[in-house]
Amino acid sequence: MKSVFYKIFLWTCLGISCHVFPQGVYTDSLQSAINNPATEEKEKPFLLNQLAEAYRINRNYSAAENKARQSARIALRNKNYLEATKAYTLLTVIKANDQQIASLKKISDSALMIAQQSKNPQAMASAYYAKVFLYKTLDDHEKRIKYCQLGLKKLEKSPDPYIAACFYYQLYASYSTWNNVPQVNNYAHKTVENAKKNKKL
Repeated sequence: MKSVFYKIFLWTCLGISCHVFPQGVYTDSLQSAINNPATEEKEKPFLLNQLAEAYRINRNYSAAENKARQSARIALRNKNYLEATKAYTLLTVIKANDQQIASLKKISDSALMIAQQSKNPQAMASAYYAKVFLYKTLDDHEKRIKYCQLGLKKLEKSPDPYIAACFYYQLYASYSTWNNVPQVNNYAHKTVENAKKNKKL
């Protein structure tokens, strides 16, 4: 059941653009926008985070890390703590995907520290997602659930259906491990419901 739902989640949550168009076309178009002289520096962190995520999905972890770090540098220089937090959250996910476990706590701590400077609920939710991924990797379901709930609480103040869908998916996955069918069904429904609301699609 989990693997089928995972495929549905990827299709719904990761964005049509990553699937309808060939990966190279999508990454090339993002890189062109970043390189365009008309693109202001303050707009680049968002684009770099999108590019990093596209590389991560394609398992090009070194390119993904490079773009996320570039995003973080530019975002911090411009005091854009939301995109800087997202970049560090992406770095946490990239390192986890690439099995670079040793640096996960430090990077997730950095995401949280930057988010706290922002006083932005979406930044805090993103930082909590970094913690979710840390504890997912460490196989600590209780802390994984705790940070999902903290993140969803922040999103009550400033909704973001994409990150909400990600939290609900992580809750679904945790409760699947425990074979808690009512909670599995509840969080599966909420994942898809939020993914459908995502304006990025």
